[in-house]
Amino acid sequence: KLTKEAAESLQKILKIKDPLKRIECYDISHLSGTETVGSMVVFKNGSPKNNLYRKFQLRTIKDKPDDFKSMEEVLYRRFSKISRSINLKDFKFKKARKKDHEFIEKNSKIKVEESDKEFFILEKGKSVTGFIGLHNHSAKVSELTNLWVAKKYRGKRVGHKLIKGAIKKAKSKRTYILNKEALKEYYQLIGFEEIKKIPEDLINHYKQSKKKIKDLVPMAIEKIKVKEDESFKEIPDLVIIDGGKGQLSSAHKIFTQLELTIPHIALAKRLEEIFQPGSSISIQLEKNNKALHLVQRMRDEAHRFAITYNRKLRSKKLTRK
Repeated sequence: KLTKEAAESLQKILKIKDPLKRIECYDISHLSGTETVGSMVVFKNGSPKNNLYRKFQLRTIKDKPDDFKSMEEVLYRRFSKISRSINLKDFKFKKARKKDHEFIEKNSKIKVEESDKEFFILEKGKSVTGFIGLHNHSAKVSELTNLWVAKKYRGKRVGHKLIKGAIKKAKSKRTYILNKEALKEYYQLIGFEEIKKIPEDLINHYKQSKKKIKDLVPMAIEKIKVKEDESFKEIPDLVIIDGGKGQLSSAHKIFTQLELTIPHIALAKRLEEIFQPGSSISIQLEKNNKALHLVQRMRDEAHRFAITYNRKLRSKKLTRK
C-alpha cells in the first residue's frame, strides 16, 4: 500500500530537505498533435487527492505536436501565480491618483484627465513600476489599454500582475484587448483567447477615435479565469514530470525563469529511470521499491487524467461536426 512511508522513502532517495507532504505530477496528451492537453495530479502523504487535480487545454499550441513547449506552458500557467505572489509581494496594485497622472502621461500618448479610461498603477515603495488603462465601454464590454512597465521590471511578470488586477476591476464579466500578433502568446499565458467577432461597442469606439484595428489581434478573457484557484495556492514539495531529459529540461527552464526552487524530477518510462536537474546519471530503483511504486502510480494517474480529458475534447469536436 502506497502511504506516507513511500513519500518518506522518496524524500531520502532524492535527498530533499523537507518532507514530501504534497507531490504534483504533470503529463501532456494529444492525438497526432491535435487537442493538446495537460494534466496535474496531486498526492498528499502518498495518497491521491482527486479534488485537487487540474487539467489544462493548451493555448499556445495549435494542431502541432510539441511536448516540450506544451509542458512549458502548463508549468508556467501553474507556477507563475506562485512566483508572482512571492516575487511581487512588495508591489501594490492601486488606482492611479492625481499625482500619478503626470507620470502616466510622460510614458504614454494619453491625457489622463481628458480620457474616459480608469488608470491603475503598480507601486513598489514610492516608485511606480507600471500602469494600465481600463476602458468600460458598456456593462458587457471592458477593454484593457496602455499597458506600460518600467524597463528594469520587464520580464518579471509585473505586466501580468497589472493585467489581472485590472480585469478584477472591470465592470463586465468579459474583458477584451486588441494587441499586436507578437504579443498574442504573452496574453494567452494569462488566459486570453483569440476571438473572431469584435463587439460592436469596441468597433464603434475605434471608428470614433480613428484608430486602426485591421492589424490587431482581438482577444478576450472571462473574469472568472483570474479568480484564485484553491489547488494553486499551495506550493508542492516535489514536482514529477512524465518523460525523460527533454521534458525535465523544459520544466527546469520554467522554474529558473520564475525564480522558484521547487524540487523537480522526470520519470522516463522505458527503463523507469528518474532524472534530476544537473545530473546526467539517472536513478534506477528496484522494481519492488515503494518510492518507485509511488512515482509510477502518480505518472500513470497523470497519464490517465490527461487522456480522459483529451478524449472528452475530441468527442465534443466530433459531436459539433
